[in-house]
Order: sequence, then C-alpha cells, then structure tokens
Amino acid sequence: MDDIRDIKGPIGLTGGADWLGPAAAAGVLALVGLAVWRWQRCRAAWRDIREGLAALAREAPALDDRAFYYRLTDLAGRALARGLGIAATAMTSAELLARPEVASLPPALHADLAALLGRADAARYAGAAATAAAKTADLATAGRLIGSRRP
Repeated sequence: MDDIRDIKGPIGLTGGADWLGPAAAAGVLALVGLAVWRWQRCRAAWRDIREGLAALAREAPALDDRAFYYRLTDLAGRALARGLGIAATAMTSAELLARPEVASLPPALHADLAALLGRADAARYAGAAATAAAKTADLATAGRLIGSRRP
C-alpha cells in the first residue's frame, strides 16, 4: 500500500438534476425579457396617446366640432383604458362615469371629465357647437387625465 497507484481516483458525481440550474436561469431570463417587453409596450402606448393629443391640439382650429370631439374622446378613452384597466373605449359616457375606477379619480379631474364627455356627446350626437374656450379646456382636461395616469 505504499504505491500511489493504489489510491483510487475521484468519483464523478452523477445525478438527474444537472439540468435544473440552466433551466432556472433560462426561466428567469424569460421572465425578465417579458417584463422589459411589457414595459416598453406600455411606454409606447402612452407615447402614442400623448402624440395623438398633441396632434389634435395642433389641428383643432381646422376641425369641426364633431370630428374634434370624436378624436378627443377616443384619446381620453384610450388613456382611461390604459391607466385604469377598463374597457373605456367600448362604454358610453354614462357607463364610463358610473365606473368605480373613474369615480376614484381626483374630484376636480372627475368633474372636468364629466363636463368633457357631456360636451362631446352634445357635439357628436346632437351637432351642438362648442366654443374655442370649451375645446381648450377639454384638451387641458385630457392632458391632465393622460398625465395623471401614465407610468
């Protein structure tokens, strides 16, 4: 027993869990990738809404009241849908204002939103004229709504 050849070499570890580490790393990477993708998608949606509102503000003098309010309520509905997680674009003004998520908005913003939707319904469905001051106030309300709920 005084020869080195008598010493046994190391025994390799064998096991069925050799794949567990790489699989867990791949899962974590997939979850991180999904989170980054969703974050980027959310940012792009808010950017589209803000750009749409800026374009509407530039084009407002050339639009008739009906077209202006159709576009404005679409943008406000998309902002509410994105910010509150409700199907705001598929609801009437009365249904939208009755939602608890919308009622949770700050009282001044909720009142301004109700006024915006009232003027929008009158302009879109009854052909009522809106003043330039009302349009400016409604653009500001939509801007506050977008600004208050974006990430």
